[in-house]
Amino acid sequence: MNKIYNHNMSKRLRYIWQDPSWPNFKWNSDSLMALLEEVGFQQGELIGKFRSYGPTQSKELWLENLIQEATSTSKIEGIEIDANSFRSSLLKKLGMKQIYKSHKRTEDGLAELLISCTQYYQERLSLKMLHGWHRELFPTGVSGLMRITAGKFRPEGIQVVSGITRERVHFEAPSAKSVLKEMKSCIAWINRNDAIPGNVKAGIAHLYFITVHPYEDGNGRLARCLSDFLLAKNERIGMRSYSFSKAIYKKRNEYYEILEKTQKGGMDITMWLQWFLETLKEAVLDSHIMIKAVQDKACYWTYAYKMGVSERQEKVLRKMTDMHPQEFLGGMTPKKYASINSCLPEAASREIRDLLKKNLLKKDPSSGGGRSVRYILNVDLS
Repeated sequence: MNKIYNHNMSKRLRYIWQDPSWPNFKWNSDSLMALLEEVGFQQGELIGKFRSYGPTQSKELWLENLIQEATSTSKIEGIEIDANSFRSSLLKKLGMKQIYKSHKRTEDGLAELLISCTQYYQERLSLKMLHGWHRELFPTGVSGLMRITAGKFRPEGIQVVSGITRERVHFEAPSAKSVLKEMKSCIAWINRNDAIPGNVKAGIAHLYFITVHPYEDGNGRLARCLSDFLLAKNERIGMRSYSFSKAIYKKRNEYYEILEKTQKGGMDITMWLQWFLETLKEAVLDSHIMIKAVQDKACYWTYAYKMGVSERQEKVLRKMTDMHPQEFLGGMTPKKYASINSCLPEAASREIRDLLKKNLLKKDPSSGGGRSVRYILNVDLS
């Protein structure tokens, strides 16, 4: 949680940005070399797969990664987003067929942010770009119950705290009056052509940005977007081929611990970079599983169209395949089918029987019989 306050830091507190050599970060390149090579190899394999697919399948992969990124980067901050609303925003922005019709301004903004921070990787970072990202993250100018100034740096000091009755200060950011200078230095460093490996630069930029903590809110999400921007520059691909935030979310307690330890340490950030690169490797490896799920869906729909499905059947199957590889919540039942399509239960049962006959659905083996029977996708069509 962020806490705004009038900046008057105690002299006994000591953070990395107070070091006389800030922001001249140091790290042990030799200790990172093997990990860098392994991550680079895995990225190359994944991107090669990604580029080998046609436009439709590439967009499906991009869509799944964007959804995972949105839900995960929000959950890291304790925020739950409406997945259906966000999916609708993405489908609209990516020019794909829409199933969910309604979406919110906040999901629209988040979709725009996550697309633009990788799609425009060839551009140079600027204050204008960062402020634009922040406005996309907070299109209504509201964060929770608090009104904030979107697209402008914070006007006051800020602390990262936890606890309600007994507050614990995890980190205190530089004063508000120094933010503009700090961010200009950060942007100049990011835009500099140097010999720093791209994956290392993405990790340093993440730490640099989140340490300056330039905005009233959203600094963690924007730090992860900044990492994605630099990872896209390194990979030279504008479509997100994995979700880094999903990997971070799986070990978010470690994430906060390593950040706090690094921000309270000296200028040697080798430990942070090791953690960053290990997590990046996990994100890339996890994406191979997601690619298999997307391939399953592509094969499924090829078969479905070959067998022939009605508009109502397609609507239901789309909702179910959108959830794959997870099962549709509670499975499909005639009652749910009728509710989705606003049709009679008798028609729902008849159309489900047709999908069973065509091998597009199968009975959930964990469900009972009679009215308690549930149906799941039959993605194994081999």
